[in-house]
Amino acid sequence: MSDTSSAGTSQTVETRAKAPAVSSSSSSRAAIGLPAFPLELPRRSSGLLVFALMVILPTFIAFVYYDLLAAPQYQTQATFAIRSTSDHYGSETGGGAGIFGPPTGPVSATQSYGLLSYLNSAPAIEDLTQTGVNVRGMLSSSRADFLSRLSSHAKIEDVVADWRKKVRLQYDVTKGIITLNTYAFTANDSYTLADGVLQLSERMANTISQRVQQDAVKYAEESLKETEKNLTETRNRLADFRARTGVVDAERSNQSEINMEQALRQALFAAQSQADDLRRSGGMNSPALASLQQKITTIKSQISEIHQRVSGGSADHAAAPTEGWASVMDTNTLLLDQMKEAQTHYDEARNTLRELRQNAVKQNAYVLIYVRPVKAGEATFPRYLLSPLTVTGCAFIAWAISLLLFYALRDSR
Repeated sequence: MSDTSSAGTSQTVETRAKAPAVSSSSSSRAAIGLPAFPLELPRRSSGLLVFALMVILPTFIAFVYYDLLAAPQYQTQATFAIRSTSDHYGSETGGGAGIFGPPTGPVSATQSYGLLSYLNSAPAIEDLTQTGVNVRGMLSSSRADFLSRLSSHAKIEDVVADWRKKVRLQYDVTKGIITLNTYAFTANDSYTLADGVLQLSERMANTISQRVQQDAVKYAEESLKETEKNLTETRNRLADFRARTGVVDAERSNQSEINMEQALRQALFAAQSQADDLRRSGGMNSPALASLQQKITTIKSQISEIHQRVSGGSADHAAAPTEGWASVMDTNTLLLDQMKEAQTHYDEARNTLRELRQNAVKQNAYVLIYVRPVKAGEATFPRYLLSPLTVTGCAFIAWAISLLLFYALRDSR
């Protein structure tokens, strides 16, 4: 009985052992629904082959190229900045702490960015070629290796692309300084490129400055012509006014009229006092009283004429115009104010034009060189040890990432 039960038990255990085990990864994959990638762990030989192709082969090629085939490249460095006479440096007390710092205004920064755009363009290459620098010959030098050499029949776009690799410019906004690095297959070519770029920068700065000065002078001349025309028109209006009124100086004429009226009123008061005295003394029929009355009538007539001239009611050709002295004074004051304002604007425009013409003959923008280019004594590139090791490191990282991705995909099955 016991033998039968133990046999059944062993048969059950054996059956369970033969049953296929369901792993947790398989159940989770079935639940997620991932596709069944036919990935298997590569054998040792396959792994070594992949490592050789991804790491050893690129390292070998890098050592062969950089140590045997790559042509030496020489580097020349220079630092400069665009400055103008209108830039202010340092503090207001004239301290020298800001002499080597950036300008306070945005003019030099704008010129620097514009200069960088120019130097990285095809016109800069053409202008430098016109000065006698064989840019294409330097880029397609026979000293260059097959990977670095530019074709002698390359298009201008390819020339510009290779130029930007050989002539590198960096602008430091905080300091306002441009750093120039030139690379060529000979030390002379590298130095020639750096010196040529500095000369182009100087010429471009002068061109921009001259254009700005010419535009400023042209605007100042037009402004001077306008103010001169306005001054002439104001003078003509004042001359017409004086010819029409017959009064050269309205203020002085008006004061003369006032003084005359005061004198006539004093004479009228005196004559009236004398006439009253004669009447009280009984001289009603006295010839003196008749003379005084005639004098009083004349004085009153003269005072009336003055009033008419002031109010504009006189028909006398020698008198003031019919608009009256009040209107004459207002018109005279207005014309004199316009005359002074036109004269002031004319003087300011003339002084501005004179200053701009004086500044036009000066060099308002220039290239300030902080570090001049020096001919290189030895090649900077290639770095015979560092460059291949850099390739090895990058290849090893790529191989490691690929291996991790492989194991990640295998474990997801």
